[in-house]
Amino acid sequence: MKKFLTRLFAVITIFATLAYFISCLTPYISPVTFWPMAFFALGFPYLAVVIIILAISWLFVKRKYALFLLLLLFAGFQNLFATFALNPSAPKDSAKEPTSLRILTWNVRGFDNPGFSADSGTSIRKRMYDYIKKTNPDVMCFQEFAEHLFPGVSSNTKELQKLGYIYYYRTDELPHRYVYGTILTGSAIFSKVPIINRGQIRLGDSSYQEHLVYTDVMLQNQKVRIFTTHFKSINLFAKPEDSDNKVIFHGDSNFVYRSTQFEKLKVFGQDHARQSLIVKKALNASPFPVVFTGDLNSVPTSYPYHMISSGLQDAFRLSGWGLGTTLDSLPKTLRIDFFFADKRLRITNYRKDDLPLSDHFPQIVDIGLQE
Repeated sequence: MKKFLTRLFAVITIFATLAYFISCLTPYISPVTFWPMAFFALGFPYLAVVIIILAISWLFVKRKYALFLLLLLFAGFQNLFATFALNPSAPKDSAKEPTSLRILTWNVRGFDNPGFSADSGTSIRKRMYDYIKKTNPDVMCFQEFAEHLFPGVSSNTKELQKLGYIYYYRTDELPHRYVYGTILTGSAIFSKVPIINRGQIRLGDSSYQEHLVYTDVMLQNQKVRIFTTHFKSINLFAKPEDSDNKVIFHGDSNFVYRSTQFEKLKVFGQDHARQSLIVKKALNASPFPVVFTGDLNSVPTSYPYHMISSGLQDAFRLSGWGLGTTLDSLPKTLRIDFFFADKRLRITNYRKDDLPLSDHFPQIVDIGLQE
């Protein structure tokens, strides 16, 4: 019986080892080339834990196997360092340096319901504005920003302008039309400092347009190009009865409603990989140091993360702690909102607040010029 259990344990170890090794390759192999990589990226943190448990278990059976598993663990160093941040002594919410630029990135989910009837002093939208006033960023990068164009509803843009963010650029890329009016949604950048230049680049799907948006601002005497974007939502739990939203995927208005969760994870994983190539090309083409913010709907072990972050600084990795979850849902391994900065820039402060206001958590980063 003992011999049988040992052999069974060995078989489990072999399969776990193979799966973990493949998951270590997700930074290098696009899901477009080999679609299972989208799933291995999601599974990497759990596979890493399994390898650790197996290594500890083999210590009591055959130590050389345990040593092999521990060595194998570090084959995934790229994904390990992207997933876990270990900076317990990093300063949190330190005072903003006079010459730095404070940038907020946040998927605001439309700022909730801005109808006057629901806009009390304690409403979600008011609390989100209170948070902005308290943290006082110079530039704000929003995903899923919304303007409601119908009577009885206040303007998010005008409310932000009242807070001093008089310069802005909205994409208004996804109009949702209802009998009572239109809601314009998309990415947006609001700024207290002048916007010198601005632009947008479509992320591939002309039938459901989402864009990479950028603005140029001054940081001391240096122009900096700030990007933000939102990669396609996977709509993992969409059902046929939800199809009034008309989420279109490459011309197909039924895909997210008739497809299985497996199919959606596969196909959206491939599409996010394609979108990341468009983003990286734009970042590389910038004549100025870049800041990238966005909701990638992809985890740090994914091909899109590694493609976009290559050659840039990940603010969370430099100053964060733990998994850095940015999505207010399960599982808690979902860090899908990112802040990357050019190496010619200096990250002086990082902060993430787990606020129950949007379904995403805001991140604030102070940047300065390298000395």
